[in-house]
Amino acid sequence: MNSPTGHFGFQSRQMSAANPPETSAANPPESAGSRTRKLLSGMTLVELMVSIGILTAVILIVSSLLANAQRAVGSSQGTIVADADARAAVNRLRTDLARLTTEGFLAIYTDINDRRHLVFTAVGPYRSMTETDAPTIANAARIDYGLTGDADKILWRRAFLLNGEGITVTAGDREKISLADYKVWDRAGIDAALYNAGGTYNWPIGNPFDCFITSPSITLPPNSLSEVRGLWPYLARPCSNLKIYWTDGTTDANGMIWYGDNGGLGDVNPKESDWADKVPADDTIEYNAGDAANPRYCTLWTHRKKDNWPLALRITFTLGTGETARTYEVIVDLPR
Repeated sequence: MNSPTGHFGFQSRQMSAANPPETSAANPPESAGSRTRKLLSGMTLVELMVSIGILTAVILIVSSLLANAQRAVGSSQGTIVADADARAAVNRLRTDLARLTTEGFLAIYTDINDRRHLVFTAVGPYRSMTETDAPTIANAARIDYGLTGDADKILWRRAFLLNGEGITVTAGDREKISLADYKVWDRAGIDAALYNAGGTYNWPIGNPFDCFITSPSITLPPNSLSEVRGLWPYLARPCSNLKIYWTDGTTDANGMIWYGDNGGLGDVNPKESDWADKVPADDTIEYNAGDAANPRYCTLWTHRKKDNWPLALRITFTLGTGETARTYEVIVDLPR
């Protein structure tokens, strides 16, 4: 054999950059697109499924990150709104309670739906929120705080001007009652006035008037001009878990003792254990505004006995729902 051969007798030829493979019309050079098509055509079904799985996982991860970011933004916005509403409500409470006068009364009441209410007399000036033309200005008001009973609970606040002129019964946010009228009534009379007991009491105006225990009618969003005008008591929503405590300065090993009975909301701590046996006419702070079968804890302080008024109030409430729900607290020293 005169030519070099391999072990199996085939002629071998070494290829290098200096000796590229011969090309011809029958054997053209392979293009990049052709090589790509051959590579894709060479992918197996398993490799394709793996690629799709990886792409799906990436999409899911990105979607989850976007959803979490959206929830975080929504939660932050809800917290900002709740904080702003809480600041407004707390400032309003502090302003009103700073004007509280012991010449009238202070009451923490429980209605038949086990909701808490705060009502008290305050010195002004107070301006009518329902009169558009030359609104009345009075030097005293009855202030009410409470919650509506619907699902989207609203924290409300009303200031009824104590002005005995120009009206025959309660009109808008005015009453034909003056601060001096409350001095005519005894404890039982004030209790009846606050609960608006069907006009059975000898009212100075001759008729029952709107009392704090009746929640205002607030429609959101309003659908008429009358509903827009009815928004004046609105403070914040959605609000829940309104709790009202009082203290006379008594302390124990844990600090200040806060009294109250928040019913189904817990934190039951009346000062007197026998409050359910008391009636409004009794000379006690705490009494039963319901009956033996359905007791309703209430506290009432009047001008007739000023030395037992509380030193401070502690009020807590929750704004928002779900992840945005936050509980706020305000403690206010009371003028004596």
